[in-house]
Amino acid sequence: MRCPVCAHAVSRFSRVTDSPLGLECPRCSSRPRHRLLWLFLTHERLLMGSPLRVLHFAPEPFLESRLRRVPRMRLVTVDLEDPRADVRADIVDLPFEDGEFDLILCSHVLEHVPDDRRGIKELRRVLAPSGVAIVQSPVNYDQNGTFEAPQETNPEERLKLFSQRDHVRVYGPDLKDRLENAGFRVGIRAYAEEVDPRVAAQCGLVPEAEPLRNDLYVCRAG
Repeated sequence: MRCPVCAHAVSRFSRVTDSPLGLECPRCSSRPRHRLLWLFLTHERLLMGSPLRVLHFAPEPFLESRLRRVPRMRLVTVDLEDPRADVRADIVDLPFEDGEFDLILCSHVLEHVPDDRRGIKELRRVLAPSGVAIVQSPVNYDQNGTFEAPQETNPEERLKLFSQRDHVRVYGPDLKDRLENAGFRVGIRAYAEEVDPRVAAQCGLVPEAEPLRNDLYVCRAG
């Protein structure tokens, strides 16, 4: 087996939760969604460009480290609270110019944001006309729409409602609509199902399970 994020051979991926989505690399701690994202970025040649301006939200250390080794890339990391980020900022009010970035990585962020529609508009604003934004979020395709309870602020109640204490919603299939309403042209890639099964097994990927999925929402400007 081999982790595509840290590029190390491993004897096995460690199971850190009961879910198969908790298969963690013992070298870099990446999980299936991180390894899937890296494979997508490299296979689709989205890290090519000279220079490439990349905005990475809530940067995972192992992905950030790998991205910083990409030649001719200007990487800016942003987080509301993490002091390690290059910029401390809220996704709903970004301190960047219009069209400043060629590639935006926003993985498992929007389900934490109370005003996600405003955050999505900011993603669209700072994306270059020819750029790509990759959005990942847990989506329950069995729901008619996104489930929200904005009045609920108790972490334990949020855990019951959203399966995590700091989540404020569970997206339904209308996540695509929310992205398109901000001006994005959206393609949904079930990339775990597109990868060669031998590569998937080697990289510790798992098939996406219905109804909750982590598809890649590939967003382009206009």
